Amino acid sequence: MESRDTPRSDLIRLQTRPHQLNASQSRTVLICDREGMITDVDQHGVFIHETRVLSRLVWNLQHELYTVEASTVHQNSILVYAIAQPQRRLPAYSGATRHKGHARGATEETIELRLATVLSDGLHQDADITNFTIQEQLVQVRLELDADFAGLDEVLSGERRQKGSLLRQSEHSPELIHLRWSYKAHHRGCHLERGVELRLHGVPAGARLDRHGVRWQVRLAPGATAHVCLELAARIEKRKLEPARGCYQLEYRDPRQTAYLEATTQITPRPQPLSTVERAVERARHDLASLRLFDLDRADGWVPAAGIPNYVATFGRDILTAAWQSALLAPDILRGSLQVLRELQGQRTDNWRDEQPGKMLHEAHTGPLSVLNYRPQGRYYGSFNTSPFYVIVLSEFLHWTGDKATMLQHLDAARRTMVWMDRDGHPGPKHFYAFTTRSSQGVKNQGWKDSGDALIYPDGSIVPDPIATCEIQGYAYEAKLRMAELLFLAGERAEAARMLWQAHELKKRFNDVFWMPQENYFAMALDPRGRQVRSIGSDPGDALATGIIARDYVQATVDRLFAPDMFTEWGIRTLSSGHIAFNPYSYHRGSVWPAENAAIGVGLRRYGHTGHLAELMRAQMAIAERFQFVRFPEVMCGHRRSQAQPFPPVYPQSCSPQAWSAGAPVIFLQMLLGIYPYAPMEILFLDPHLPDWFPHCRLERLRVGQACLDIDFERTESGESRFQVTERSGHVRIIRQPSPWSVFASPQERIEDFVASLWAA
Repeated sequence: MESRDTPRSDLIRLQTRPHQLNASQSRTVLICDREGMITDVDQHGVFIHETRVLSRLVWNLQHELYTVEASTVHQNSILVYAIAQPQRRLPAYSGATRHKGHARGATEETIELRLATVLSDGLHQDADITNFTIQEQLVQVRLELDADFAGLDEVLSGERRQKGSLLRQSEHSPELIHLRWSYKAHHRGCHLERGVELRLHGVPAGARLDRHGVRWQVRLAPGATAHVCLELAARIEKRKLEPARGCYQLEYRDPRQTAYLEATTQITPRPQPLSTVERAVERARHDLASLRLFDLDRADGWVPAAGIPNYVATFGRDILTAAWQSALLAPDILRGSLQVLRELQGQRTDNWRDEQPGKMLHEAHTGPLSVLNYRPQGRYYGSFNTSPFYVIVLSEFLHWTGDKATMLQHLDAARRTMVWMDRDGHPGPKHFYAFTTRSSQGVKNQGWKDSGDALIYPDGSIVPDPIATCEIQGYAYEAKLRMAELLFLAGERAEAARMLWQAHELKKRFNDVFWMPQENYFAMALDPRGRQVRSIGSDPGDALATGIIARDYVQATVDRLFAPDMFTEWGIRTLSSGHIAFNPYSYHRGSVWPAENAAIGVGLRRYGHTGHLAELMRAQMAIAERFQFVRFPEVMCGHRRSQAQPFPPVYPQSCSPQAWSAGAPVIFLQMLLGIYPYAPMEILFLDPHLPDWFPHCRLERLRVGQACLDIDFERTESGESRFQVTERSGHVRIIRQPSPWSVFASPQERIEDFVASLWAA
């Protein structure tokens, strides 16, 4: 970047999955080729509830078609321009005499096909065929269609496991064709019944149907256009899902998404070009709104899908992470995730699902294999993280909203998950928190790094279960601190004191056992025999965010995270480049995750390392700047930034947008501005540390409890960061000092800042 965080115009714009176009809305996902067609049965389709309801959608004119341009317009819409040569051509026009069989031959005398596709609960596609020649033309049109009801996981794996009965029906009336596919499957006493209905409006009466699709011809005068629209409605068991009505709705946005965007905190630019930070945060607002799963809306709350196109499902740790990351914008995801996960909390012991009483959900899928119980992921609990995250997010919800009544409604669920942690969360050695799967189809590694080869010894061999990773000790520690606060507010003082004592004891034991004096760093984990897994990775950075690391070890930990083998100048790697198993293209053995780097940023702020925080955020903003839409990908490869490598390759299967990547720039901004609310006491802590590359920022509609504020932040020429509240409604007292969760400010500093804030007020 340059000395200021201003966007550069000379940078390449990278794309995730560059050979595909992806669009989505709620449970509906379209995966197609770069020409806007569904052609590859091994990758493409229209998926609703993780079921492929359309496996082929290919338009053709005159037996050939050349796509000129195809792109998403918004996350739920795609526009395609394609051209074909006419049957009748004039000798004087270059298209009639040269380049036959190539796109160049269709540019001088052109039949255009313009496709506008909009996703909602179904799909609506407008097809406009226009004659850009000076003669009347007879245009041959073919539309190929098919459906197979494969699950998204089956398409990704290339293995079809569920095979039911498929019935195809068609009806043809003037101006309207109905095509219907109905699918039924059974397995182990479970039943799946899904269907899709395609309605083609505007097709001439002479259209012919066959098992591959529909054919017709249309006669067009010079400059004339024929319009056909395709509507796709789905049936998921007994629920009918209809597309949004109306043609030419490329700008369509569900009113619920619009309401969220109009209510959220907004970063407002000065009268100059938007900075990269401002564009990344604005992108985050829209991406989070676009990921909303409408069928899981709860009162004033909602939850997002984990990521597009692979993870259109409920992932407990992902929605909780996105919730606390984006709380600066609005509390909606906090509220929704707490309610949805409380409803799905473990009730019994079911080893196949890794379910235990009180344990919080890892994932819940609605695809065929999950519904038919071929796999346990219809409701699967193989994650340690979700349970402590639930308690942490409940505390965050209270801090932002001050809504004690709702907090108390969820307190029993939080209590049950803490009981699970202390009863069943210790399968490993030395009574540290650990995980192991009990399911024949379970996830082996149930921390945040959940790929099977993520946790490895220094020689590259896989660490067997049960494993006590260093970061889940931190999650448990912070959950106990937060639970102590919640219990205290609920009047349970003795239990709160016991929880606080347990947290302090865990912190002491953690620092004694996990610290590696020879490496001057923390071990990645403890193996089943209680031995340190001495590989160098990012895991202690996640622990840093929780406050479990003792002050004496913080500087060494931060220095190690920013050493050249870990810090790529794009971000911090998951595994040191000095490790024998380092692979920058792997999922967790050398890659760079924006979500994890954001968590490390929280830790840097918590311990007062604001310079390193700014350095890490700047590196991450350099990623956003180079990606299309200024959007963080799910994960990128871990090559080091240099003149020879001016941009990073993206992980090939990376999702985009992805919920906890969308939340990353928001929490980075919150940490940089030192924003922390405590709505129960109507207090907002502010402690901005703006770097020279991001010298000013304005937030509008920042909500703390019942109060709403507009705040200007400014870095002075002397390097001091200041703020000014320009608009305020409701009551909130602003105190300039680090948040109560920071561990570096001394009591004297806090008192001095508090008095200064009162004087300023």
